[in-house]
Amino acid sequence: MQAGAMSYSSEWVIPNRVILFTLGETYTLEDAGRLNEQMLEMLDQSTQSLHMLVDLTLMRHFPMRITEEVWSITKCLRHPQMGWLLAINHGANPMAHFIASVVSKTTGVKLRFVKSLEEALETLHRMDLTL
Repeated sequence: MQAGAMSYSSEWVIPNRVILFTLGETYTLEDAGRLNEQMLEMLDQSTQSLHMLVDLTLMRHFPMRITEEVWSITKCLRHPQMGWLLAINHGANPMAHFIASVVSKTTGVKLRFVKSLEEALETLHRMDLTL
């Protein structure tokens, strides 16, 4: 991977309503900062709640401490248009699971852990009837 390459990708699952972020094996604070900026831009333009799916399945290395820096890059989770955050983890990463739980409690974002993209979409359709 070249220097400065993002270790995550994003794609709309349902245009302007549900976005999927797939995190790579190593997820850095820089990645988190870029993801937050990208999400904030989309949330600012959104007229309805925007749901975020984050696939943690491949992730192995990530920042372990919840620092001031980490807190500032979770702004998107406190945005008024932020809907549900569904983390696709499939039990692959207990520490990522724990950190996501802590972040959700401190930001107040509605978080669910699911095992697959299919389960994430089924869950969202149950929770948001406007999709």
